[in-house]
Amino acid sequence: MGSFDFITVAEFRSSLEADFREMLACDEAGSWKAVHVLAGSIVEAVLVDLLIAEGIASEEEGWKLSLGDAISRSREGSLISQRVADLSSVVRGYRNLIHPGRVLRLGERVTRDSAQVAKALVNIVLEEVAHRRRKHYGYTAEQIAGKLERDSSATVIVEHLLKETNEKERERLMLAVLPERYLNAIESEDNPPHILPALTLCFRQAFEKASAATKRRVAQRFVSIVKEESEYVVFSYGTAFLRASYLQHVSADDARIVKDHLLSRLSQEPDLPVIEALEGVGRLLTKSDIDRFVDPLVRMVCTTGNAPLRDRAKSCLTSEWFGIQGDLEKPFKKRLEAWAALYREKGMADKAEQVERILNETEDVPF
Repeated sequence: MGSFDFITVAEFRSSLEADFREMLACDEAGSWKAVHVLAGSIVEAVLVDLLIAEGIASEEEGWKLSLGDAISRSREGSLISQRVADLSSVVRGYRNLIHPGRVLRLGERVTRDSAQVAKALVNIVLEEVAHRRRKHYGYTAEQIAGKLERDSSATVIVEHLLKETNEKERERLMLAVLPERYLNAIESEDNPPHILPALTLCFRQAFEKASAATKRRVAQRFVSIVKEESEYVVFSYGTAFLRASYLQHVSADDARIVKDHLLSRLSQEPDLPVIEALEGVGRLLTKSDIDRFVDPLVRMVCTTGNAPLRDRAKSCLTSEWFGIQGDLEKPFKKRLEAWAALYREKGMADKAEQVERILNETEDVPF
């Protein structure tokens, strides 16, 4: 299967992939003329997309170009090598064999051999154009996501891949490609275990490298999802990608909406992904939020048998202490002291000591 992940317009990429599959099916069925037609159409479309992406032709102008024009304009603009231009011209010549007049006039025939050559030339053209796009445009969102899905070790090079990705593609990666791939992976019955953590890691690193304008658009997307999407999408998307720290890029009103959503989830389903999403929530808390934030986390620290969850809940309490506003320090500590006193009163000294250790850690923070 030819790869079209260097094509950034989803609808166009899907169309090319469908044409390529049809070309292979026609080859299997012995429909040689159809192979020639589809090979020429694929090369033409790829070159036109290249001309549009490089700004040499507008969309309106590009889709009016013939294959011959697309080849010559691409070569004149140094977008393709002479080799690719020559190979594309060969494909163009093969496609012209569908015209009865040419076959009769030149005595040429459409054969299995010529169909095989046309098919092979398509792959060669695709490879060189993809290399050109990667070198001059950088990786596309689809290429990065595809690498993560295919290679379980790719997480170690995500940062390097993102450095070779332009801002437009980083935005597409976070707003469209990663969320779609994540939801598809959740619904897949044969989902390899490395995919979900890899996509989440990629999102976080892409956000860190994004411009302020991109961060605002991505953060605003979280707000829209909480307001408008189904519970399934809200929980799935939020679990994977949302961090409270991202809300500094939206309005105060919108930040409160998402903060309230996170605190509600914390009380309803206190699990590890929800705690991860709370990262940075300290700066958003108000006095009325203290109990909603502290209570579920203290219960996790003192009652859960899940060690990773218990440790992360404790870490969340101590780390978010750094972000709370000055006038919240006393109510924050007072709530922890109330829990410690309650456990002492009930004869649960071990639990009281766990809360007191958290209190001691906050006492060590210099202000």
